[in-house]
Amino acid sequence: MSTAFAGALQAEWNERKPSHRITPKRSGHVAFPSPHSSDVYIFGGYAEESPSNRYVTNDLWRWNSEQQDWESVGTNGESPRARLVAAAAVLAGKSDRSQHFRAYVFGGWDPGTKQDGGDILETIHRLDFGRDQDSGTTNPTWAHLDVVTPGGPTSRHVAVAIPERNQIVLHNHRCHDMVWIFDADRESFVQQTTSGPCPSARGLHSATLSSKHEIVFFGGASQDQTMSNEVFVLDTKSWTWRKLMDNEKKAPSPRASPCLCRWSDDIVLVYGGAESSSLGLTPRSDVWALDLRKETWNCLLPDDQPASTFCPPARNAATLVEMSSSENGKEYLLTGGW
Repeated sequence: MSTAFAGALQAEWNERKPSHRITPKRSGHVAFPSPHSSDVYIFGGYAEESPSNRYVTNDLWRWNSEQQDWESVGTNGESPRARLVAAAAVLAGKSDRSQHFRAYVFGGWDPGTKQDGGDILETIHRLDFGRDQDSGTTNPTWAHLDVVTPGGPTSRHVAVAIPERNQIVLHNHRCHDMVWIFDADRESFVQQTTSGPCPSARGLHSATLSSKHEIVFFGGASQDQTMSNEVFVLDTKSWTWRKLMDNEKKAPSPRASPCLCRWSDDIVLVYGGAESSSLGLTPRSDVWALDLRKETWNCLLPDDQPASTFCPPARNAATLVEMSSSENGKEYLLTGGW
């Protein structure tokens, strides 16, 4: 998806037809960008070879922005157990001899073959990327951390990196008047008390860092499957919540598993997700822009696009990740979904 500002924010879809595709197809995976390029990585998720053959996986794929193609990535170390609906965040660093960054994967769900719902996971893994400046090679290595997700196993949660602090904020259904902060230097958690009107218990919501000190949260579903289109902003300086647009009528419908991305300090984008209907879950393909200062929504791309206009099929449990940014706008990569 390409976006640009020309008096008003505009967006359009552009189809990519790579020589290689992620196989099998998948949803419920996690995705994260490389801080040093326009590449995007995805890990795990629900793989589907056919409607009757679905299973979770723990493979790693990279969107090679130069080649405009997908490639399977081999890894070293102790690979995580297969899972879906985990959470991931990236922290970058730099040394004299190499560019490097680390992706952290928190929790998730392995439905396995059990009839009792499988296993909700509490493990945390770190994926180290090191790029040798002489050879240009990248060798990602997994490490299984000793620390586990606080409060017990968790899935359908969100993790948002705060790069300048080298920390990651974790929010799940157990977070009411607090959030968990993962300190990457110590690789341990601290419980951070919050104040103000906070989100009710929920999962399958989305979150993104909009400015250096603000995290935006959107949507999700409670344990009784009631869906939300609420917007909350968490100030990470004061650790205070504020709720936006309580009575806004022009807004995305209540939904779970949407994509949420930063466009600027003041604007975030929402794509897709699934809403509840009399027919069950109904996927969406709409794109919305939220002005955080004016507290207004603007629908950039509705579901009912003209037949002559390319639009991806409606979906939820997909990923949308910023690839590149320039004076002319930004590009985001939409991957997978259900």
